[in-house]
Amino acid sequence: MSPLPQMPRAAAPDDRFELRFEPLLRLARPLAFACDAAGAVDLDALADDERRDYLFAHTLIGRDYASPTVRRIRRALASARPSYVESPA
Repeated sequence: MSPLPQMPRAAAPDDRFELRFEPLLRLARPLAFACDAAGAVDLDALADDERRDYLFAHTLIGRDYASPTVRRIRRALASARPSYVESPA
């Protein structure tokens, strides 16, 4: 008998999520922004440069960035502000 597949657990009220844009080109860096479980980003909470980068990545989906994914981030690593993700060297 095979084990049952793991179902994703429901989001707890204190879970944190990020909307992550992966670059299609190696020259670009991935971008990540704080969001809710559905992937909605509070644009009013972003700093001007973060808002600009979010709109830039969103506009270039399919050209420079893949469709964004929502990821649950560990509470210990969650910060109050959205974060940029540096690509590995």
